[in-house]
Formats: sequence, C-alpha cells, structure tokens
Amino acid sequence: MTCTIPTKEILKEIISSYESGESGDENILDKVNSILFRLSATANTSDTHEHHSELSLNRLRYLIVYYLHPEFIYSSKFGSVDFRQSNLSKCLNLYTQFTELLDSIGFDGITIHGDSKDPSTQRDLKIQRFKQHKRLESEVLEYKELLEDKPDSGLFHTTFNSSSPAQSTNHKDSDDDDDDDDDILREYLIRLLKYLYSLSQSQIHSIHAELDLLSNVNSNSTTDTRTRTQTPANDSTWRLDSAVNAPANNLLDKEGRPTRPFTIMPRGTHTTRQQMADGVFQPSHRLPTMTIDEYLQDEQARGNVIQGGGPASENQPTSKEQLQLDTELDGTLFAQRAQDQQRADTENWARYTEEVEKGSGNTMANNG
Repeated sequence: MTCTIPTKEILKEIISSYESGESGDENILDKVNSILFRLSATANTSDTHEHHSELSLNRLRYLIVYYLHPEFIYSSKFGSVDFRQSNLSKCLNLYTQFTELLDSIGFDGITIHGDSKDPSTQRDLKIQRFKQHKRLESEVLEYKELLEDKPDSGLFHTTFNSSSPAQSTNHKDSDDDDDDDDDILREYLIRLLKYLYSLSQSQIHSIHAELDLLSNVNSNSTTDTRTRTQTPANDSTWRLDSAVNAPANNLLDKEGRPTRPFTIMPRGTHTTRQQMADGVFQPSHRLPTMTIDEYLQDEQARGNVIQGGGPASENQPTSKEQLQLDTELDGTLFAQRAQDQQRADTENWARYTEEVEKGSGNTMANNG
C-alpha cells in the first residue's frame, strides 16, 4: 500500500526549493508536473468562469504553481543556443497561460498595453511597468507583515500562515481544508497573484528580447562560419579592426534594433576617428611619471597634506581642559603658573561681560 503525499506538502517543497534558489532541478520539475496533474484532475470546469472572490483559499494558493512552473524552466542550466530557445519558448507559453488564467477569474486592469517601436515610447512603458511593479510589491509586503513576524521569510512561504491564532495552532495539511476562509490571508493571496501577474508581464517582454537576440546569434554564427570557409587566411581585410572606408551593412534594421556593435562618435566621423588613431602615444600623449606613493610623499614634503583629526584628535583635551589639569598638580611651580593663567582668564572674561552689553553686537547698525 503506497502512501500518497498531500498536495499541500508537495507545494511546500516546491516553494522551499524556489525560495532557497534550487531552481532548474529535474526532481523539482517532476514535483511541479505532479501537482499540476493533480490540479487538472480535481479542477472543476466552472472554476475558469468564477470570479477570484468565489474561489477557495486553496484554489488561490495553488495558482502560484502556474507561475513557478515557467520560473523553474527559465532558471534551468544554459546548454546550447537551440536548447535555450526551446526553454524560452516554453516559458513564454506558460507565462502567457498564467496571465490568461488570471484574466479569466477577474484579475484584469493590471496589463499596461503598448508595443511601440519608438525608443521614447518604449522607455515610458518601462517606467510605467516599473512603477506598477513597485506599487504591487508594497501592497504585498504590507499584508505580509500582518501574517508573518519574520521579515526575511519568502513571499510564497507566507501563503501557509494565518492571521487567526486558532488556525495557526491547529493547521492540518489537507487538500480540502479551506483554512476557515481567513480574510487577511485571502487579501494577501489576491495581491500576491496581482504581483506575480506583473512579474509575468515583465518576463514575457524580457523573453521576447532574448529570443530576438538568440535568433541574431544563430544567423550571425551561420554567416560567420560560411565566411571563414570562403575567405583565404592571408586576406588583409580579415582582422579585428576593419578599414574605415570598407563597405558595411546597415547599422540598424528596419525595426530600429542594432545589427552590430558600434561607437557613437562626433560629427565628421572619419576625420575625428583618424585624428584619434593618429594621436595615440604621440609626443603630446602624457604618461604617468611617478607612482601614487611617490606623489603623496612629494605633496607631504610640500606641506599640502593635512594631518590630524579623527578619533585621536577628538579624545585630546581642549586648551581649557588642559589648563584645569595643570592646576591640579599641587605644590609645583608649573601648577602655580597655570592657576595664575586661569585666574587671569576668568577676570578678563568677567570684565568683558561687564563692559559689553548682552545683545549689543546684533543691532544691525552697519546694515549697508
């Protein structure tokens, strides 16, 4: 007789592996597929038509698995370029399915639409997504503090906590247990899913950019291999720094993406570039003539180095404190002179306070 591990226990193991950084393990992916199979077997056809406010806490909690699945695949070991492209395509489909699933149960109004190829518009969209991401993250952390006393614990681990003491002390790992429908835990799960929705949108944009980059890598590697086989080894044009006047492809493609590395130069590119190349290590090019230690010694000999200060200077007594210490050396001529000096200072200060009226220096009489 085999013992079946509860679904909630498998979810806890998956979350622990994700929050500890053990992503991409085949064993973890098997557990994810196992829990997804159980969820698909027990899911009702009406779940996709219900609002998230009508779903149980367990149903909301298990939606996290649909986000963790592409996360594990995305962080798996990087093999060949083709293998990476295959994994990215899987992640793209899974992230899209996760967002569509949340849309179907009422998590709408989170997506920031816009797919312009204008750089300024793309920058504005990135700023809007970043602000939305930080706002949703702050809402999640706000409810996390109500459920979790440990600030270092993960966001997913908190989904198993409860704000009710009775539930915290009598917590049973059952797939049918609904945690007595804790309101604070429900609000936390809703905000966490919104936050994961925002992260998925960012991942989708990032995957699209990476797929475009990898497709260019494949095409460039194929062209480079074909060129190497056709170009003679003694060809003078085959070198790292190609000639300036050599013909080149377009710097940007039709969609505004760079096709090769480039350096932004001032106007008159050929002239300025040639001048910079000719001016390197010429007689006017200055090189270091001394080490840093020699320079500091030279500056110290000139008296340009300020010494003192710090804790040692702070612990030294002031002039008045030193004078008081000198007067305490009874029976010595040095102490007697210090007492006379202290008495003279006291008399001078008393005479000054009598002759100068308090506040007389703030009359603004010399306001010019």
